[in-house]
Amino acid sequence: MDYKPNGKLKFLFQPAEEKGTGALKLIEKGLVDDIDYLYGVHLRPIQEVPYGKASSGIINGAAKFIGGEIRGEDAHGARPHLGRSAIEAGATFVNELSKIHLDPMVPYSVKMTSFHAGGESSNIIPGHATFDLDLRAQKNEVMEQLTERVQIIADTLITLYGVNITLETKAELAAAQIHHEAQKLMEKAIIETLGQGHLVGPYMSSGGEDFHYYTIKRPHIKATMLGLGCDLQPGLHHPKMSFNREALLPGIEILVKTIINTFEALEQK
Repeated sequence: MDYKPNGKLKFLFQPAEEKGTGALKLIEKGLVDDIDYLYGVHLRPIQEVPYGKASSGIINGAAKFIGGEIRGEDAHGARPHLGRSAIEAGATFVNELSKIHLDPMVPYSVKMTSFHAGGESSNIIPGHATFDLDLRAQKNEVMEQLTERVQIIADTLITLYGVNITLETKAELAAAQIHHEAQKLMEKAIIETLGQGHLVGPYMSSGGEDFHYYTIKRPHIKATMLGLGCDLQPGLHHPKMSFNREALLPGIEILVKTIINTFEALEQK
């Protein structure tokens, strides 16, 4: 098909998606200021979208990754009263995280994903520890509330255990803001490529994606992300992850048709 669009087509090859900084850097450089519609694509696990199907929008949640450090004072196992245990403070931190209660209608979670303390001597109570936290929330405002509660817990433990606790955000991702018009244009392309019965509507995912910074930082952009079914298993980022590469060709066709549909819709306005 020989098609010459009445407009400009731009491809973005964005780095640093996993760190949550790639989209922000492209925005900072002004590379999306002249974009009206923006489309992305992401392979989906088999549990979400099976091979042969595709979703017209992935409603990702917000994510934040926090690194922490506890500084107390070492003590001999026979004299625990002379130290300030980082392990005790860390254990209480984990317990208190499970007691955070926010709006039950909005999915969210917070958990400690690593904790490192102590050395080779089993009779030394360590006063120093490092840890990591993983925060998830389906809405950006709930992520703000979750972050605030985590800080309150850390501040309380500082007083309770007499230790110093510092928190540092390593990376963060914003929750999705999918535009209805862009989503409908992609939906049409999926039906044209795969058929009506293979369309999956926009669905909620607890995973994070920095693609959504584009619409948050530049509200004029109408965007959505294609969720491509490819029998990906056992899961994203799993060391033994595999997927059906034949799904890439219809995925390309869907994106091409979405772009054509977009230019045609603009010409009709």
